[in-house]
Amino acid sequence: MVKLRLTVDAECFVRVYANVEKGLLSFALVLNRARIYGRVNEGGEWHRHPYGRLANHDHSLEGRKAVSLATFLEEAQAILETEGLL
Repeated sequence: MVKLRLTVDAECFVRVYANVEKGLLSFALVLNRARIYGRVNEGGEWHRHPYGRLANHDHSLEGRKAVSLATFLEEAQAILETEGLL
């Protein structure tokens, strides 16, 4: 199991979690102790927790798209820039 925290500032970070035994990889953008955006791969199947609709599991074509950490960081940066947080 691997857990990483990439700090943006005191209230914002990107959390990376990987568990090879369980086939789980997740990326989350966290602000004020709450996830505001995320992408998850469970057993080879990707889904997205869309910004503004976190309770949803987006299994659309876009939601199922496999993403690298670099791609997720680009998505997170775009959200933070749109919200004026960067």
